[in-house]
Amino acid sequence: MLRSVYMVALASVALLSAGVSVAQAGEKDRTATKTVVSVEGVNFNNTAEVAKVYRQLKNTANTLCDSEYQRYAAQDRQCAQAALSNAVRQLNQPTLTALHDSKTAPVYADKGRVLAGLSQ
Repeated sequence: MLRSVYMVALASVALLSAGVSVAQAGEKDRTATKTVVSVEGVNFNNTAEVAKVYRQLKNTANTLCDSEYQRYAAQDRQCAQAALSNAVRQLNQPTLTALHDSKTAPVYADKGRVLAGLSQ
């Protein structure tokens, strides 16, 4: 069975949500971009394979969302995080989701102790 996930990077949405118009961006076409990442043959019970897929998804998201301009770095990161989260959600694999959650969970410091994943 062929399984793949579509990663869509909505760079224009990231820019607009930050209050920058597409016309102001101007340097690069900021339209939605889509690519396919194949996960055919991946054993999602194997942590090494899951980590490899996660790195591939993260690298693809970073590439798709890279505006190539430093002044848009925050928007690029926001776009890549959204694309990666969406791809993980589409695949719906518990081990991949757990890895993603462990890497994106907020970390709070409390009197020298580190509390991971706790919300205020």
